[in-house]
Amino acid sequence: MEYHQTELFGFTKLTSALDVLARSKDHTKVTHAGVLSSFFSLIKDTKKIQCVLDLPLAQVALPDSLRNIDHGLTHGWNETTYDVPIKSKVHPENFTVKGWALVHHAGYLTYPHHDAESTLTWVMMDIGVKFWVLFSPNDRSDDRKHLQDFALRLGNFTENESWIRQNCNAEVVTLRRGDMLMMPPSQVHAVYTPVASFVIGGHFYHYGGMHLTKMSRYLDVTVADCLTNQDLHIALETLRRMMIAIPTSLVSSDMRSLLALCVMVTQGKQYLAKGGSTSFILLTWTVAWD
Repeated sequence: MEYHQTELFGFTKLTSALDVLARSKDHTKVTHAGVLSSFFSLIKDTKKIQCVLDLPLAQVALPDSLRNIDHGLTHGWNETTYDVPIKSKVHPENFTVKGWALVHHAGYLTYPHHDAESTLTWVMMDIGVKFWVLFSPNDRSDDRKHLQDFALRLGNFTENESWIRQNCNAEVVTLRRGDMLMMPPSQVHAVYTPVASFVIGGHFYHYGGMHLTKMSRYLDVTVADCLTNQDLHIALETLRRMMIAIPTSLVSSDMRSLLALCVMVTQGKQYLAKGGSTSFILLTWTVAWD
């Protein structure tokens, strides 16, 4: 773990840690600012259980054999910037979310949630062990109202335990060093970290998963503050680029996914996550191409 601190981040890197004790007192105030060295210094303190979710590792990417499945990058950005030059501000998260790290103290429980901006997500264990719990409804998996209710109930297991046991399937995936997990958009999951752990991963979009991205983004319109564990601003600009690339792209996809992409791009305001800024919808050059 010392190598990762010194070689990847440095002792004085500013960060924001999530604290279990603070979460137990007020779930809306769980983070505190500090430097990464302070977080690592507490890693063996049994009285502290913390994690850091926002460690950018832009140099990290999907394994070579999978790199081209990031359609937002390989098609959306690579194939459009000549015909449609970048003439407005682009949020850096369009690119920094391609690679990141998660660092957890032992004993950390991440409650059920789905990942922000409805991306596909990949993770690979580097140090430690994690138990990834993947949830799915018993039925009506294409009913977005039911999925919204399903996800919200999972967020409060104590009060909804009986309903969850009757209406929910769960699978535990154990990740050890070198193991990789890939999740589709809208996949509700929880994670338990029994020992101090370091994980690398990233987010990306794929033409074949746009119908799932659309459904997931619908859930965030009214309950993003309850269903996600981070606030990102990457979706619409990348989705617009993917839309512009379709005429020249060699990627084939089913009509359902392409229609879902069209709807998200042309009706951006209707898929703005709760608490999101409309500036990410309006103030971009590609809006003229909608």
